[in-house]
Amino acid sequence: VAQAEKVAQEATPENVAKAETSVKETTNQVSQAENAVSASQTAQQTAQSEVTKQTETVAKAQETVTQKQADVAQAEKKVAEKQAILDGTGTKEIIAKAEQTQAKVNADKEVVAKAQTDLAKAKQDDQKRTSDLAEAEKVVTQSQKAVTTSKADVDQKVAMANKTAEALEKATADLTKANQDVEAINQ
Repeated sequence: VAQAEKVAQEATPENVAKAETSVKETTNQVSQAENAVSASQTAQQTAQSEVTKQTETVAKAQETVTQKQADVAQAEKKVAEKQAILDGTGTKEIIAKAEQTQAKVNADKEVVAKAQTDLAKAKQDDQKRTSDLAEAEKVVTQSQKAVTTSKADVDQKVAMANKTAEALEKATADLTKANQDVEAINQ
């Protein structure tokens, strides 16, 4: 009877209410963690899309650089040929043509330099997006761990609340029986 009364005293409506409140709070925490995981996954997908786009930009910039380098090599070859002719003839037209070719070589070199600068910037942007993607994946992993921990916490608190409710029912039944026994003895 003493044990039953002690269990009945501990299984008060306040203790049951506290356990229910704790379960609700933990459920809210799980919901928030799941929302964080969803947001992190969206950020990861966006970052991956940006990395893909940037990779295409880098590839296009590299094609431009390669083409312009070929143009420069071709123009330098023409300059060398014209210079060889100049050395032998000295005609005015050949000099003018060589100067035009040299101007084109210089312009092509500027285009190559700009394309190389653009390529370097594209590669730098690509590295940043890769870094952002890794960070987003890290956040997703951390959020998933938090959800797992919170779910385990909820399960534990639900089990504790169920045990408390069972103890309250048993204690109430024991108390009722004890009261009936006391009444039977007193009569």
